[in-house]
Amino acid sequence: KKLNLTGELPLAVIRIKLKWWCRVNLADNNGLTLPADMSTLLSDVRSYGEDKLLLRDCSLVGDMSPLGVLTKHGHLDRLDLQGNLFAGEVPEVLFDVLCRARKFQLGGNRLSQRTVASYFALNYTNIRDLRHFDLRNKGLKGVVPASLIHMMQTKGAKVDLAGNPGLTLPGSLVLLSNEQTTLYHMDRVEKLVLPSLALAGTIANVACLPTIMMCDLRANQLTGSLEPLAKLTCLTELNLSHNLFEGSLEHLAGLVNLTTLNLEHNLCTGTLEGVARLTKLTDLDLRQNDLRGGLDCLGGLVNLTSLNLAQNALTGDTAALRNLRKLTTLEVWNNKLSGSVRHLIKMPKVECLVLNNPDYAIETYNEFLDPAEEAAAEREALAAAGGLGSGEGVGGGNE
Repeated sequence: KKLNLTGELPLAVIRIKLKWWCRVNLADNNGLTLPADMSTLLSDVRSYGEDKLLLRDCSLVGDMSPLGVLTKHGHLDRLDLQGNLFAGEVPEVLFDVLCRARKFQLGGNRLSQRTVASYFALNYTNIRDLRHFDLRNKGLKGVVPASLIHMMQTKGAKVDLAGNPGLTLPGSLVLLSNEQTTLYHMDRVEKLVLPSLALAGTIANVACLPTIMMCDLRANQLTGSLEPLAKLTCLTELNLSHNLFEGSLEHLAGLVNLTTLNLEHNLCTGTLEGVARLTKLTDLDLRQNDLRGGLDCLGGLVNLTSLNLAQNALTGDTAALRNLRKLTTLEVWNNKLSGSVRHLIKMPKVECLVLNNPDYAIETYNEFLDPAEEAAAEREALAAAGGLGSGEGVGGGNE
């Protein structure tokens, strides 16, 4: 110690610590770095049977990313880097090592906590066995590590990252779909559930998940078009509500297995033609976008039980909806619809019907009154005004 040593820490020194458990004191030096290539160390870690890498108080500085090679190791029981001089952020590639280790220690360094990987590394000593992480409003930025998504998918870990604007989906999702990459098996993912994580950017990387059946990315800050979803024909449930997606629904036309589609509160434009061929849909929610045109193309969606088209700029009448005999909920309020709605009254299963449109005349709403009830209401109104005596009919007199 205190020899002002600089340069790469020789692999031989690390091997001595691994094999012989010798105490090597490198404290109070000021320029030692990790070996740039630590790949040959993997066989040593395995052969010594300890599955531990202990480099505490070695005066190490610089980049921690060479440790990322340890992701190729089955698992690391313990990683101890306490008391070094590492600064900046924990690299994303190291986060996978942390997810595999039963215990890791990075205290006493100069690491920042602004990224997800760094925050985890400095506030937990064990990730793999934990099930709930509350990271709301921590000022985190950057990429959500792919390893964390893997934990959420396969282990059911609950991770709350709300209130951290600017987090993005990992670009490495593209790599994870490669057949040669089996670490996360992302090419066989059937569910992607990442709601309310303040994720930003586009969903281009989701296109690499060809077997995905359920995608829930609601309540993020995702942008761009829906085109990356065009070839995900296994999708049955898609919830992208409360984001900033824009453009046409035509990109969804080939997702013929969809049963649930929720795009509420986005910036989608164009007509409804893009969903006209999705005949397996049972729930369709497109409220609060900027969709235009008529409803005629929806006549073939006969399996719909819930349809919400409120707060768009749709025009024309609702005649095509008479074919949707399974509907229990229909909301088309705050559009520019017109015409009769009497056919909607006769729909056998509707329990919730919200129509309020400025272009409907008062006569339209009168269609909801039964003729007998309407006559009774008129008599009561006239009686209240003193226009009818006891026993008098609507026409007056005793006829």
